[in-house]
Amino acid sequence: PMLEVDDEEDEEVVTEIVFILDRSGSMAGGRLRQTKNSLQLLLRSLPEGTLFNVISFGDRCEKMFPKSVEYGEQTFKQASGKIDAFKANLGGTNILQPLNMVLSTEPDEKFPRQIVLLTDGEVKNTEEIIRYVKKSAKDTRIFTLGVGMDASKELCKGVAKAGKGHSVMVESGTRIETQVAEILQRVLKPILTLQVEWGELSKDIM
Repeated sequence: PMLEVDDEEDEEVVTEIVFILDRSGSMAGGRLRQTKNSLQLLLRSLPEGTLFNVISFGDRCEKMFPKSVEYGEQTFKQASGKIDAFKANLGGTNILQPLNMVLSTEPDEKFPRQIVLLTDGEVKNTEEIIRYVKKSAKDTRIFTLGVGMDASKELCKGVAKAGKGHSVMVESGTRIETQVAEILQRVLKPILTLQVEWGELSKDIM
């Protein structure tokens, strides 16, 4: 299936999306299945020409492509096959590592960058992660998809708020189309950055 995303102005959305997928031990079983299905649906529904990459993590990270690639039939098939083979075998949950991997590099000015984090959010350093995102995600919006009944709303909603994005929660075993469509709708909305200047005060609003 492919999701239909309403685009009222039929405006071409040019963006880079980095999907960060949790493959820590706590994701084993239904959670990882649900997460992989959500990611496959997100990928299938991207507009052609979008730049994308997938970073999976536990206590270490694996990048699918050395750098983001243009979305098309070939790169979709390549990514889809690799996602099918993902197992929850990367150990603990170090979310800071993949976030830093993305946020420590400058985005391409022509492709506004966004992160979609898919996780159960089972970490012990929630506040540290939210603080890091608030400080580092200046030029990147972050969306979270929390998976499983016990997924941490504090982490998922906190990271999305700090990253000027949006969070949705998906329970294992439920239909995912509505939640995935909601994330996709928001990710593909054109990004508007306004510069407000008043005297010596200057503030970015996104």
